[in-house]
Amino acid sequence: MPKLEAEAAILGVLSVTKAAYGIYAHTILAEKAGHTAEEVKSMLAGICPTTVAERQAVIFNLAVKLAETSCPLDKKSFDDAASVLGLEGVAAAIQQIAAFMYASIMLNAGDVSVPTTVNARMEETDEDLH
Repeated sequence: MPKLEAEAAILGVLSVTKAAYGIYAHTILAEKAGHTAEEVKSMLAGICPTTVAERQAVIFNLAVKLAETSCPLDKKSFDDAASVLGLEGVAAAIQQIAAFMYASIMLNAGDVSVPTTVNARMEETDEDLH
């Protein structure tokens, strides 16, 4: 799966799980992969930006749907994704989403947070913006 698509899946999961370290790390990785800071911010808020490619949008929306649900994925969501990604693409997206759901659960279970030195730098940067 291309990096932009993988990061769209991960950001979709993180918009639901709110795993602090995952948000920290994948903000950096998503921007490095090619997402803009505004796209990342929007996706972490659970909103799919209109500036991402169709495949990235479909993967992001599928990730949010799967992360939010505690029941089988509805047929419409699956069919919508399959119409853009194909069956193999849907399978790859679900695998990426599931892997990061697991990672998010582990990060949240261990309360893995952002390193203190990073928190201090982020607070300084945030203050500079205001």
